[in-house]
Amino acid sequence: MDTKLLLIFLTIIMTAVAQVSLKKGAFYTLQQKEFYIFVSIGALIYIGTFFLQVYLLKYFDVSKLTPVLTIGSMLLIVLLGVILFAESFTLKQGAGVFLGAVAIYLILN
Repeated sequence: MDTKLLLIFLTIIMTAVAQVSLKKGAFYTLQQKEFYIFVSIGALIYIGTFFLQVYLLKYFDVSKLTPVLTIGSMLLIVLLGVILFAESFTLKQGAGVFLGAVAIYLILN
């Protein structure tokens, strides 16, 4: 697989992990050190994704890269929310996830 495509997948994974870290931090109060640990981890990961995106923009059109990263992150975050946090998953959300996957396919082909 092309290195640049691997970096796209890495960026999507890092974005989802950052969101999970922020969600974990939200379970704590500002007085608890765990809040700052999880929020700091999320922020550091987001900094990494920022620089990966800047690098990837040298090789991909912004009109293709940004939607793929955004929708790909959404797909993974929905999955992680359901698995890790027992969040609900409705038929309407399922339709949205399906349409998101279709959108990525159409954008890349």
